[in-house]
Amino acid sequence: MSPPGNMKEELRKTEEKLRLFLEAAPAGVVIIDRKQNGIYANDKFTRLTGYTIDDISTVEKWWKLACPDEDYRDYVRRTWTQAFDTAILEQKDIEPAEYSICCKDGTRVWIEFRLAPLGELNIVLLSDITARKSVEEELKESEAKFRILAENSPIAIMIYQEDYFVYSNDAGELISGYSREELYKMRFWDFIHPDYKTLVKKRGQSRQSGGTAPQRYDFKIITKTGEEKWVNLSGATTVFKGKNAGFIVAIDITDRKEAVNALAGQLRIERLVSEVSGALVNVTAEQLNEKVQYVLEICGQFMEADRNYLLCFDDENIKVEDYYEWCAEGIPSQSDRIIDISTKQRQWWMGRLLNDGVINIYNLDELPPEASREEKEFSEQGIESFLQIAVTREGKLRRVFGFDSVRGKRNWTVEQVSLLKVIAEIISNVISKNRAEKALIKSESRYREILATMEEGYYEVDLAGNFTFFNDSLCSIFGCTRDQLMGVNYKQLYKDPKIVFEPYNRVYKSGMPEKTANLPIATWDGRHIYIEVSITLKQDQDGQPAGFRGVVRDITERKHYEERLKYLSFHDQLTDLYNRAYFDNELNRLNASREYPITIIACDLDGLKLINDTLGHGSGDRLLVNCAGILKEVLRSSDVLARVGGDEFAILLPRTDYYLGKGIAKRIKARVDYYNRSHGNLPLSISMGLATTDNNDSGNIFDAYKEADDLMYRDKIHKGTGAKSQIISSLMAALGERDYITEGHASRLEELCKKIGKEIGLSTKQLSDLILLAHVHDLGKVGIPDKILFKEGPLNEEEWKTMKTHPEKGHRIASASKDLKDIADLILKHHEHWDGQGYPEGIKGEDIPVECRVLAIADAYDAMTSDRPYRKAMHPDEAIAELRKYSGKQFDPSLINVFLKLISYSKIEC
Repeated sequence: MSPPGNMKEELRKTEEKLRLFLEAAPAGVVIIDRKQNGIYANDKFTRLTGYTIDDISTVEKWWKLACPDEDYRDYVRRTWTQAFDTAILEQKDIEPAEYSICCKDGTRVWIEFRLAPLGELNIVLLSDITARKSVEEELKESEAKFRILAENSPIAIMIYQEDYFVYSNDAGELISGYSREELYKMRFWDFIHPDYKTLVKKRGQSRQSGGTAPQRYDFKIITKTGEEKWVNLSGATTVFKGKNAGFIVAIDITDRKEAVNALAGQLRIERLVSEVSGALVNVTAEQLNEKVQYVLEICGQFMEADRNYLLCFDDENIKVEDYYEWCAEGIPSQSDRIIDISTKQRQWWMGRLLNDGVINIYNLDELPPEASREEKEFSEQGIESFLQIAVTREGKLRRVFGFDSVRGKRNWTVEQVSLLKVIAEIISNVISKNRAEKALIKSESRYREILATMEEGYYEVDLAGNFTFFNDSLCSIFGCTRDQLMGVNYKQLYKDPKIVFEPYNRVYKSGMPEKTANLPIATWDGRHIYIEVSITLKQDQDGQPAGFRGVVRDITERKHYEERLKYLSFHDQLTDLYNRAYFDNELNRLNASREYPITIIACDLDGLKLINDTLGHGSGDRLLVNCAGILKEVLRSSDVLARVGGDEFAILLPRTDYYLGKGIAKRIKARVDYYNRSHGNLPLSISMGLATTDNNDSGNIFDAYKEADDLMYRDKIHKGTGAKSQIISSLMAALGERDYITEGHASRLEELCKKIGKEIGLSTKQLSDLILLAHVHDLGKVGIPDKILFKEGPLNEEEWKTMKTHPEKGHRIASASKDLKDIADLILKHHEHWDGQGYPEGIKGEDIPVECRVLAIADAYDAMTSDRPYRKAMHPDEAIAELRKYSGKQFDPSLINVFLKLISYSKIEC
């Protein structure tokens, strides 16, 4: 039996989505069956090897092409077959395999093969590892070549000895987020994800001690910024400066891992929806209970739940009318308890389901006080976590699709909830349809009444297409009254009558029912909706065609959701620009187009990390949005603008030569200058690189993009610290404008510090640093919110925690400034206490720089004798008493004595 029309359409859409996903995958993808027959190969595979799906109709056929040497082909066939058979038998991914193959054009490349079995199909992922293999071979030849290759390699290369890193190339810094100086202070397992730390540590220590360990494996790391990455590590034992050491080559495989997981997850989801739909299609009343029970079982197992159930309520929402349940082995049934549920005694539960549609509880402690009755019942059932999805119609709760976790706490993701909403609707619609059909069979007299209460719109038209009967739900969908719709021809409802006339005509000719979706309708009340319509031929008593009947569903929300998903798949959510996936698609499209010459501009927002570190990611996000707005203003509608990285943008300019592209780049710079004149507190600085490709060039659009990217980085290097200095100057100006301290504080603080410094005999350099420190020590407070900085009254614990970050923020800003970097360490330590109870490092005594100890006394004295937002100024005698009280605790006692002598000798005004 072939599936109904709507299922064919859904399957076609699913196949199309899957094909688009596979074509966008970052790795070569080949799908083969259990007999190793080729079924599908994406464009990435063809670009990588030159072979098409026709060349690999079987894996054996491909081995003959890819491995012309017979002895090597026997080795490849033997190892591949052994691994393939194991993967099929155990249904698990095989260890990555590496083979040298001959491409279709005669060149040889090294390919890493990964196999993921998925039932009858098997997904093979192929990655070009020629560069990595080349690096590994070169490393064996000589230490000199190693240095040259390592420092210029895009692959992370690192050496560790006695548990600590002793070497890392630039790519090692990039993949980990740490500088070399930071890495050399770290043990090699310090930034390994906790799930893999023990494994990596054990294997790494074995290598550096001269032992053996698996050469290659995958694991996760946590970068300095907290990002989780998947890396593929190739390790070996080496000798460094006469001692055993561990040598590793690491590649970021996060995108590849995510592609595999997403592909596998998508296939599993599509399979589940297909299995649910297949189980419930054309189900009879006698089969209903059995089929619903089967659907609960497969859904419960798919979601790894302990209990899966479906509650069906009566029309008045007073009690549970029907209850379906599946329990995992060892989990007790709750049917006796559930069937007696009274909704009137569960107001919180009913309110949440009707208002939110979903209750997703990880821990019963999350339930509010008003849900005490529900919490008690869930606890008595042994439930740790639960998820419940409501199916409502006309403001009433019809069904609840639920999942319980009994053996431990469980969190259900947004994606899983979305999937289960669809399945809940499928089950609910089948039950609704089945109930309606059962009622129609029981009594023809009940026919009209049932149709009137159906959740879907029901209609009957004559052969001319005029409405002769319909239920209230149909009027609700069309936004009209019964009088307005009666006698109207269905063609008048559709924006394009032809698209709906054709299925009606087919049904008339074949007598077979059909279903058609995504039909646009303009309703009586001015709405624009999409509907799904089923069409069945009506016959008279003689069996002759008499008209049509069917069901109408409003699928506008589903349609908009699909369109939103499609939009998000190609757009950056922050800036609303195109994302990297769309940009890559456009590169491929334009590369084969006739829109040459094509100019590419690579852009990078300078200083974003500094802004994020000091003012917070909110300010950084606003800067990104402003940057995107400027770029959009300058470009034409035919140009493609995308955010391709955290602070990176790329522009594609079709039919644009080099000189026209230069003009557009100049307009961007001019627009940035104009923006900065009115936004001096947070200026924009953009590094740019431009390259043009012509269809007569020996290179292609991808080479042009790389050239533009290289020129952009050259522009960034040429700017040097200038962009950062501009940002820092703006931050300092912003700090001054906020005027968070008493007028004249900086000048008084400078005078106090200068007198104390001269009295204790500081050098000219120290005195100069001290005076500069007096002016900029609170530079980091530019990143502290006003509501904390200007709060009247003491700070709470969370606010104080935020305030204590300002020395580190100031240190980061000063470190990026050529004028302030010499005192960056003093800014970091200016809140340390003599007894070690200060922050952020907790150092004490003379480990605290003398400049910071002097500043602490002068700053405290001036703060106490000046008005502040949270208190009035103290009398000088009171301030001196406080300094004595905290001498030896907060302050250096010897410097306190010096300060008090200066006061007593009237060298400092009280």
